[in-house]
Amino acid sequence: MASTTETPGHTQPELASIPISDIAIEDGFNPRGEVLENDELRALAETIRNHGCLLPIRVRREGNRFVLVAGKRRYRAAQIAGLSEIPASILAAHAGEEPAERLTEALIENELRSQIDPVHRALAYQTLLEQGLTIRGIAERLGGTTGRRGREQRIKEHLEILDLPEQLQVRVGEGEIPMLAVKALRQLAEIHPDLASAAVKAVEPAEEYEEPYCWADVAAAPIQTAVNCCEQLPAGIYSTRESYPLESFNLSEQASADLAVLAEHGHAPELMGFTGPLVDRAAALGAVHDAGWCQIIAGQDVADALAADWLAEARKKSDEHAATAPSRNGVEHGTDAAEAAEQLRQQAAAERAHQCEQHDDAVAYNLRLGVLAFKHLARVKVDERVLRILTAVDVGRSLRVLAARGARLTAPGWVTQTEQKNGRTTTSYLEAHDAQQRAFEFLAGAKSVGEIAGRALTLIALAVHADEEAVAASNRSYYGVSFRGPFAEQAKNDLMELIAERIAEGELPALDERLGRGPNGQDA
Repeated sequence: MASTTETPGHTQPELASIPISDIAIEDGFNPRGEVLENDELRALAETIRNHGCLLPIRVRREGNRFVLVAGKRRYRAAQIAGLSEIPASILAAHAGEEPAERLTEALIENELRSQIDPVHRALAYQTLLEQGLTIRGIAERLGGTTGRRGREQRIKEHLEILDLPEQLQVRVGEGEIPMLAVKALRQLAEIHPDLASAAVKAVEPAEEYEEPYCWADVAAAPIQTAVNCCEQLPAGIYSTRESYPLESFNLSEQASADLAVLAEHGHAPELMGFTGPLVDRAAALGAVHDAGWCQIIAGQDVADALAADWLAEARKKSDEHAATAPSRNGVEHGTDAAEAAEQLRQQAAAERAHQCEQHDDAVAYNLRLGVLAFKHLARVKVDERVLRILTAVDVGRSLRVLAARGARLTAPGWVTQTEQKNGRTTTSYLEAHDAQQRAFEFLAGAKSVGEIAGRALTLIALAVHADEEAVAASNRSYYGVSFRGPFAEQAKNDLMELIAERIAEGELPALDERLGRGPNGQDA
């Protein structure tokens, strides 16, 4: 074995063959993690047995022994091959004594020699940070000042892996999740870990009639991709397009007292939706996130506070109404004519109430239909059925009337609801030309074949199934979707089948009736 001659001011490594038995291994300084005896390592051992170790390992001298700095796979393969000595580049005793220096040496060695597992690389960067280095310092140690900014960005991107749920970190390490998607998944995980998992699931093979998302979709629109693939939003996440039972919220003592008063007045609500003012309050707290066809509110504590605010407002209105309501004492009627007039008045009032109820039901049905269509139909796998539908309906030529008949009454974000002081909600709709422009933009925003077909299909489905009872007779389109050509009749059936496949029974009972679905899942 060669000896080392040290001269003042020189730390030049010495190249020599050293006994394998004199090499010590320190834990925690291998960025690639534990070296396992697998087929790849055994193949390397066979090569070393036949040709020797052509590339020296790196060690640091400590007394009569050596501490391995880099080359653990070659060291392990040489052991398996039965070698007694191995070539080594020997650092002086004082070189690389700091843990950060030793880890940097090993990291550089692995960067030059092989493709390190992204998770192990991220853990190595994290260890260097914990030992006092900055991201800039790590970047400079790995390559000097030239190209430092690019290395800094790479370090930051890898550190984001460590913010993912553990099961997703494993999949990044195994190469199943690309670095392209890591930043988006980290953003989702900060909102809720289950949203990140839902986005990953979106890229997995889809059902026969669905087109799967790709990693570029996840990177470009992470929240929309995740929400579209959630059968049910995770606990603590709420959609602004849904109404929720009050049991979904943890009511404070004051909120519970407000609810009790509302019950006494006969106005106790069962469901709560996140209306405009509530969404504005959540946005001020940074809890609102755009999912494309809806917004989501993240955080059970935020939702609980909004529920309390909503009940307080409802109690205030109820108290005001109770204070100003006329006396309910009975009034004696002196004549039969007066009684008859009262009966007619009551009948007219009952008819108006019935019409209002039908109107409200139609509005609620349309809004729910729009949410479900945008979520389940706006991206589809193109098959024979989809082609028949798009062949039978001229979407481009009929865009104005399609939008006026369906999307303007149903599409999330196209319909505006405003709560009045009397507690009633007024609903406003786009004019036909504005709806046409919005439909044009909706189609133009498609990014893939599945989205182009799905968005066109969504406009058709909404035009077929929207309820125009939601608007006054003077504001209706009176348009019936025209299916033409050799596939006309089959295309109508195809549309019904696709809607039934994509929108589960029970999500919108009125739609189930239109689709002919019975109470037990059988055709009525």
